[in-house]
Amino acid sequence: MLVLLYLGFLLTASSRFTWRHQWKKLGRCDVNSPENWFTQPLDHFNATNKETWKQRYFVNDAYYKPGGPDILFIGGEWTEDGSLTCGGVLVTYAQQLNARLWALEHRFYGESQPRPNQSVEDLKYLSSRQALEDLANFIRSQTEDKRLNATKWILVGASYSASLALWSRVLHPNITIGALASSGPIDIRMDFYGYLKVNQDSIRNRSAACAENIGAAFEQLDTMLDRHEDRARLQKLLDFSPALHDNLTSIDRQEIFHAFIGYFLPAQYGDIKELCQEVRNSTAEPISHIKTVVGSGKHVNYSADVEYLKWASEDRAWTWQTCTEFGWFQTTAFEENIYGVGLPADFFYSRCSDIFGDEYDVDHIQEYLQKTRELYGEADEYNGTNVVIPYGSIDPWHPLGTFVNGTGQFSFLIEGTTHCADLDPQLDTDVPGLKQIRQITLEKMKEWVENSDRAEEKAEEWDETVDTLLERPFEYKEGSFCIGCGGKEVPEEPRSFGFYLIAPKFLHQGDYLNLENENDQPVANTFVQLVDHFNDSDYRYFEQKYYFNDAYYKPGGPLFLYIGGEGALGSGIVFNESFPLVQYAKEVNAGLYALEHRFYGQSHPTSDLSVESLKYLTSQQALADLAYFIQMVNHVKRYIDPQWITFGGSYPGALSAWFRAKYPELTVGTIGSSGPVEAKVDFFEYLQVVENSTINCREKIKEGFDLLRDLLTTEEGREEINDILLVTASPNIVYHVEPFDEMNLYDYLYYQFTDRVQYGKNIAGLCEVWNNDTIEVLNKFVHGYVEISFDGSMQLLNNTSYDVSQNTSRQWLWQVCNEFGFFQTSDIGYNTFGSGVPVNFFIETCRKGFDPSFTRDKIEANVKKTQRYYGGARKYKATNHLHIQGTGDPWHVLGFYTDNEDHGKDVRTFLVDGTSHCADLNPETPEDPEGLKEARKLTLETIKRWIYDLE
Repeated sequence: MLVLLYLGFLLTASSRFTWRHQWKKLGRCDVNSPENWFTQPLDHFNATNKETWKQRYFVNDAYYKPGGPDILFIGGEWTEDGSLTCGGVLVTYAQQLNARLWALEHRFYGESQPRPNQSVEDLKYLSSRQALEDLANFIRSQTEDKRLNATKWILVGASYSASLALWSRVLHPNITIGALASSGPIDIRMDFYGYLKVNQDSIRNRSAACAENIGAAFEQLDTMLDRHEDRARLQKLLDFSPALHDNLTSIDRQEIFHAFIGYFLPAQYGDIKELCQEVRNSTAEPISHIKTVVGSGKHVNYSADVEYLKWASEDRAWTWQTCTEFGWFQTTAFEENIYGVGLPADFFYSRCSDIFGDEYDVDHIQEYLQKTRELYGEADEYNGTNVVIPYGSIDPWHPLGTFVNGTGQFSFLIEGTTHCADLDPQLDTDVPGLKQIRQITLEKMKEWVENSDRAEEKAEEWDETVDTLLERPFEYKEGSFCIGCGGKEVPEEPRSFGFYLIAPKFLHQGDYLNLENENDQPVANTFVQLVDHFNDSDYRYFEQKYYFNDAYYKPGGPLFLYIGGEGALGSGIVFNESFPLVQYAKEVNAGLYALEHRFYGQSHPTSDLSVESLKYLTSQQALADLAYFIQMVNHVKRYIDPQWITFGGSYPGALSAWFRAKYPELTVGTIGSSGPVEAKVDFFEYLQVVENSTINCREKIKEGFDLLRDLLTTEEGREEINDILLVTASPNIVYHVEPFDEMNLYDYLYYQFTDRVQYGKNIAGLCEVWNNDTIEVLNKFVHGYVEISFDGSMQLLNNTSYDVSQNTSRQWLWQVCNEFGFFQTSDIGYNTFGSGVPVNFFIETCRKGFDPSFTRDKIEANVKKTQRYYGGARKYKATNHLHIQGTGDPWHVLGFYTDNEDHGKDVRTFLVDGTSHCADLNPETPEDPEGLKEARKLTLETIKRWIYDLE
């Protein structure tokens, strides 16, 4: 069992920041620091709960002199022993400051156990919020003890306890005068891919050959797990216990990577040299490096791992905190790396629910983490004062840190140092940065003590800054409009690129009128639009297509502008009288305009779709297009007090919402249908909605994907897949299937379900097929034409000419890589569709489709900028906006649709039960549910309220 614990929890131990082994260097204490006990309430947030418990603490007053401060070391996810109160750098600080030293053990760790066991009910009292109140209660109590004369408290934390120190300075700034927070992670996120990324980069910086050898070892491990004889050879080499079996489940395979990766994580404590000495030589059998580092006879068993975590232990306690507060799951979900793609976030979500129960699934984890984020704020907006915050550049936890340097904030990234290194005893071999940070820490502590009368002043409010482009002022350009210059519309046939990134596209946007008399066909018009609205020295223009229908317009009537989205624009949306938008126009005598989105259809700002050209394809440029168009129309048409209302479905629904927020003076209101206003990298919720929408055949679909997973693990199974599902030109996968080819296969197969659900295309018919047991399971999938070559798809995607891009895959992919994320992954824990499409698939698509610089970090940063600029779903603010969503639409998750959120005056939402994407914009049918009829009725009522100024 000890072997199992070590192997199964090596990576877990990394997640528990096992920095405490560093303090073994201290040796025995020179002074006595006995343990003491303090009575704490079990629940600080329930006054009716009178239950209490004993919390252990240590105190050393050997260096204290009256007037000196009290330095309190906060215990974290470990057993506290008081050694820091009698040795090490804190003693140095205490001697210089005449300070008393304290150490307080964290609830549910060590001897500080509020409950007799660790059932889920008991663990509900384990949270950082309760721990912070423990800390505050302890300090207040000791301060009130007049014998101590303890009035100037300085907090010290290491790793997670450093996070507590930082958060305490925000929530309880008046009970302490400052804090030293060493290596504290405060960026709350589910998928902490940065941990392995820093490890990899640290290894590579030490020795490129070492990194390559490790990468080759994990690549061979992945290949060997694909074949009977190789698994047997792997079993003989590594002597797994229990033995490898033939049909590995996804989670079995992930557990192998989880266990083995744990042995290749030297960066946290600076053990890179030792690791690389073990794997320094190239070999024909790279897997031997794993044998060298890991050894043999290791117990790798997911079920046993889970069973252990059901017992009371510090491992269970910390796992609880990650599943219910922090996430911080260390995944391989970033660009091509030495560890491969074998450890997605999906593994950790499944593990949380297996350990603590079905309630602790990915939805609840996300909900819990959002509450933590709302409580403590974003890392880069941290506003605590009187804080020293050091991190080490090779510490894998530093990406979760805060590097603010506002008033009273001193954050540092120390080159070449590891986790909590500044708290280690000082050595002659320390890098210069460590010596400097210790000196700075002492200086700041002295300042805090000297200025303690002012230390309790309220922290200044954080001034949030967002990158905002400055838009050039409106200037009329003669000859901007050309009526009919777009010619008669010709329907564009969509073409497939060989992979499916499901865009939130309104299907009818490209509809055109099919009139018997060709002369009656509407003509497309062109408008001279600016290429770059945010560069005064750029005088380039392009012709942007638009339609105008004034058949129902009467002077003084409103003006409707339909916003084009990620596809060609047809005339139907403003000319076809079966569409609701046209019916609304007839009702209120409105003029109808529709403007095609830049880079789609015939509206080409540049000559090609190169990366340099696509820099002008952004939502901010698109919104500025709308503003420039409206102002130009107002000028040319000489509209007096025009009442513009914009409409959009899908991505244009989000544009419509954002247009009202950014250009409120140009409209009286805006309407958005199915608009995803929340930018998000890992959009796993998409597949969840698909799963719930196919509930009548979900179990049968799951059987199909389970079979597919089993077949992919054997040569015989892959041969069957090859014969039934794949096109002749696909790579032969019988011997081995490359990881990204396998992801491409899953991505294709998901489309059979995602397309049906998003657009409500006869889901009952789909289930009829899957519930038919007379059909062979593989034949239920779309089959006979699946092209799974990932590199082949990328070659098609890399064609930068417009003529091969009529399905707009390249343009839309650029937008999601550059602004929105929206990656529809299978990272949701246990689910119908398996684990076939992790976020790695989309990261590599961005990198190979556009530029290697599209790393996970860059994409995350881009999405964060989008969130900051527009506010996301929760922080959207405007006036006079109506947002309509359908519960059957996977994109509704990224909208706003709850009644208890204040988004501004007359910002209303309507959630239609059971309807699909942009259903309210579709022509009416006899089968429309009542909710859909109500949505259209509400839309018309809202239009009238705005244009007639009704209350």
